[in-house]
Amino acid sequence: MEATSMYISFSLVQLLSHVQLNNFIRNEMRIQKVSQSALAYALNLTQGSVSQKLSGQIEWTLWEILNVFSILDVDFDYERRTHGKN
Repeated sequence: MEATSMYISFSLVQLLSHVQLNNFIRNEMRIQKVSQSALAYALNLTQGSVSQKLSGQIEWTLWEILNVFSILDVDFDYERRTHGKN
């Protein structure tokens, strides 16, 4: 039996398109007054890299998305929270 990889390839594209994800992140950054430089610092990336990710030139990794959500204090049940569903 072939060994399975511990790396889990998961795509949030199933939940959001790249454009929707980037727009969501940009909007949260604007609301919370978080600059690209501050986000880049928190993610240990360059500001240019964050800019390229937000513009869709480079895809976010799952690790980066999870960390961005944590940094911006985004609830993973955001859809339900914003629409008052339980």
